[in-house]
Amino acid sequence: MTKRVAGAVLFLAMFAGACGRGGGGAPASGFAAGATEAGTFKVQAIHSGNESNSRMTGEVDLRRGMSHFAIEFEIPASLRGRAADTGMEAIITPEYMYWKMPSFSAGQEGRKPWVRMRIDELEGYEMASSSVMSVFNPATDPDAFFTALDEVATRLKEVGSLEVRGVATTEFRTVVNLRKLVRRLPAEYRKQSRELLKEVGSRLPMQLFVGEDGLLYRQSYALDQQGEPIEVQLDLYDYGKPVDIREPGPDEYEDVDPNEGMGSTTFSCTGTATISDDSRTVTTTEDC
Repeated sequence: MTKRVAGAVLFLAMFAGACGRGGGGAPASGFAAGATEAGTFKVQAIHSGNESNSRMTGEVDLRRGMSHFAIEFEIPASLRGRAADTGMEAIITPEYMYWKMPSFSAGQEGRKPWVRMRIDELEGYEMASSSVMSVFNPATDPDAFFTALDEVATRLKEVGSLEVRGVATTEFRTVVNLRKLVRRLPAEYRKQSRELLKEVGSRLPMQLFVGEDGLLYRQSYALDQQGEPIEVQLDLYDYGKPVDIREPGPDEYEDVDPNEGMGSTTFSCTGTATISDDSRTVTTTEDC
């Protein structure tokens, strides 16, 4: 599995972990547990930097433990029109992740559009589903996010206000102590995570935008990984409004092992695109 796709799967595994945990209860920061009460919300996340720009949109149903996301990857200009996969789609339930990419069924008669994998078999699932990891992805459970934040970050400091998607919010700033966060991860992941700290540092400044209703409407942060800036902005909105999440039927998916080859698209700075799955590999090259 490529780094681009593996990263997306790990990111989605955080949502899968939230489905398994259920509601987070009242957060320690004093904000009301409004997300759990609202039950539903929509999400948009923008990730830029480190050669992996992407945009994610989705919707979450906390009561049913289900979510539906679409992720679009930015393709280098020299490869546009050549790559099979410019995005992916995922539906997550308490037990399974359904995953769809164009190359899964492209040119293969009879192949179903979705693949299904057991959440507890995803590589890195135990780490991703750790409650403290919601610091990086509050959409897993916005209420539990504040509790996790209290465990590993400085006290929230009010610094201003901003309207986010038509909602008046108060801007807070905090700094996440990544060393403290790593100490709260499952033991088998701590060594690897400490190595990552050498690349990104131990402090992560973060901005939060909270409405008068105590709900989180935006999270943003930036970090530097070995000289490469990475920026993340996550919006949560339309709390309590209807969502439409449907689990694929048996005639729409096939079961797979998530840790075996399932299909991927990779890119290099030389302009080479490699598209592969279990049955075929196609490579095209063009100078960047």
